Amino acid sequence: MPFASEFFLGTDVPSDFDPDEYFDLPEFADPLAQLIKRGVSSIPDLCDHLDDQRATSIGVRTQWSLDERRNDRPDRNRVWLAAYLDVGNDYDARHGESHAELENVTHELDQHWVTVGDLCYVAIGQIVNRQLEVICYGGENCGSIMSPTLTPELADAVRLDWSNLTANDHRESLILDVLESRREYFDIMRTMGAVRRLCFYYPRAAERLLCTLLSRRVYNESAAMEFAFKKLVTHRTYGDRVRLFKGYVAQNGKTEAIGVVEIVSKNSSAFASRSSAPRHHFVLVFRYRLMAFHSITATKCTMIVRVFPSYSSNCCH
Repeated sequence: MPFASEFFLGTDVPSDFDPDEYFDLPEFADPLAQLIKRGVSSIPDLCDHLDDQRATSIGVRTQWSLDERRNDRPDRNRVWLAAYLDVGNDYDARHGESHAELENVTHELDQHWVTVGDLCYVAIGQIVNRQLEVICYGGENCGSIMSPTLTPELADAVRLDWSNLTANDHRESLILDVLESRREYFDIMRTMGAVRRLCFYYPRAAERLLCTLLSRRVYNESAAMEFAFKKLVTHRTYGDRVRLFKGYVAQNGKTEAIGVVEIVSKNSSAFASRSSAPRHHFVLVFRYRLMAFHSITATKCTMIVRVFPSYSSNCCH
């Protein structure tokens, strides 16, 4: 299914999908894209139809013969022949943890045909920058189905999160997705998705945000990691660490020092496990407070430029 979170159907077109890797776009892809392009104004109607059980010709099933595996079968691009299928309980919520689990909904399935309600679920996820995917590949030709028509709790969760969304709420949610992301894969993908949607739905807000992000000084992540893991951790006392850190600041500047603060704050347990010093020593050694607009890794800066290449660190000057 070409509705994975890395694609944004508001701007992506069929030529963007590699035919050797992805399914052909079905006939409902264009109407779905039009709903996504409308943005927040589509969400009330999409929420109203989350329990619409009308089936499409796209689906997945586990009962099949070896002969059906041939590449020339008529429904090759519409039906996935899976080894195992179940109802999943993974929900990408609006607030809190990136992924929340719905209780007591998991069970095995023989097949599932994508419904109109499923497509509404996907469209909402595309608009609000959440991984609301119906058919999810789990490895070894196995998959999970996250369908609001199979799992009413899923439809309820989506409505609770998004049914009353305003344009201002939507814009602020996308901005927070950019500013509050961490280094895990799904958070980086969320950051990238938020930037793309901001540029499409709210270009002025995107311009202001990206100018701010790209004007920030960047620190050398490799150098900061090497200093923290190979030098700072080897000093046993609080005083030694303070002196070492002050020397690093004097030699490299405050921006590089902030990089060390960020790395240590995220890995304090790992640092404490390598030393006999108490864990809090690795926090108290620092005098600099991390703020949202003070630092950004070179890696993330490169990713933002890749998504929105017309902007550079000089765009605000």
